[in-house]
Amino acid sequence: MFLKTILGLVGLLTLLWAARAAAHALILRGLRAPRLVAQQIPQDLGYAAQSVHVPGPNGKTLFAWFIGAPGVAKAPAVLVMHGWGANASMMLSSAAPLSNAGFAVLLLDARCHGASADEALTASVVQACAAWPQFSTAVNGRFKGGYITRHYGQPDQHIHAIQLEMCQSLYMQEVAPFAFDDARAALVQPLLAEMVSGPLEISRVRYEK
Repeated sequence: MFLKTILGLVGLLTLLWAARAAAHALILRGLRAPRLVAQQIPQDLGYAAQSVHVPGPNGKTLFAWFIGAPGVAKAPAVLVMHGWGANASMMLSSAAPLSNAGFAVLLLDARCHGASADEALTASVVQACAAWPQFSTAVNGRFKGGYITRHYGQPDQHIHAIQLEMCQSLYMQEVAPFAFDDARAALVQPLLAEMVSGPLEISRVRYEK
């Protein structure tokens, strides 16, 4: 009787924990900002803007357009921020009066908005790495601003890119003939699988209908 009571309590606690986790996930999903595609870019309005990636804390990066002040190399700058669920392209109308007044303009996509990196996907990869402390990792460190993510990643259109740089010593010989090492690779392959499966699961929940 006592054992049945204990098992019943364990089962009840398990159900309550699962219900709490499900409710938490639904709340986060409901609060998630929509990813809106940019309807126009500065060049459509005649601005010679630069696309830049602004580094932030914990390896996060934000996408932005920088529009220099006309006719001068240096000028005071104004940061233009959009509201919840919007993006930098929706604020382009503010560039004209600021530029005409002699200001440089930085139009920023906030975290998880527009073309800025998707934090949930980044966090998933970081969490996978943290579970394997025998491998050292860095997020947006030495190779920050990789070509692959800049060229292929379009978060505002739900196209996400993750660039991974690995030490050759993890999977191959570092001296001639530079052969693939199955034994070394076998040690890191489970981590690679977790790094991929996390973002795939997030994407499946978001986009499968």
